[in-house]
Amino acid sequence: MKYSLITTLLGLALASAAQAAVVPISASPSPDPHGGRPEQVNHTISQYQHRLDDEEFIRKAVMDNLAAIEMSRLALSRSNDPKIRARAEHNIHERSQANLELRHLANAKKIMTPAMPSREQQRTIDRLQEQSGGDFDRGYARQMRRGHDDALALYSNAADSRSLDPRVRAFANEKLPALEMHRRWAYLDDPGSGYRVAHAGNELSRNES
Repeated sequence: MKYSLITTLLGLALASAAQAAVVPISASPSPDPHGGRPEQVNHTISQYQHRLDDEEFIRKAVMDNLAAIEMSRLALSRSNDPKIRARAEHNIHERSQANLELRHLANAKKIMTPAMPSREQQRTIDRLQEQSGGDFDRGYARQMRRGHDDALALYSNAADSRSLDPRVRAFANEKLPALEMHRRWAYLDDPGSGYRVAHAGNELSRNES
């Protein structure tokens, strides 16, 4: 009798310890296709964790815009998809306007702005140029999604940075709402993102089908 009671108590203790060691699967965040949920951006993405200065932000933003413009021009010449073409025209207009404003800021601060995308961005453009048809449309949509992820992280960091010129911070703050909207569009345009419209089009959610 005494042995049976000891065995029972020991079994209960082991079961309790095992249960405490289990981490609920539901507590783990669902993976994201490109480093963050579309509804929000982590303002401390690794490449922007350090303190930005005015020149770094302006030069990076200008190069990103130049790359997006080049890819969008390719889309106008390569794609027959009306939605892709409409997004490309919009991107060219918005990014060109943003670069005019960035160059105005750069001139005021005597900062030299780049005249072309970075080497890495040019390699991406060259790879995209080799594609056609549906492959091109998917590649363009994917690059726009990634570009808007990076832009939103960069501009969010700049808007929060007290070390930047107030004019530069104001510019970043002004562009954030449009970037949020364009990023949402980019996720919906990219079939590989796995996201769909939810809640009357105000939010995105993972497409589990």
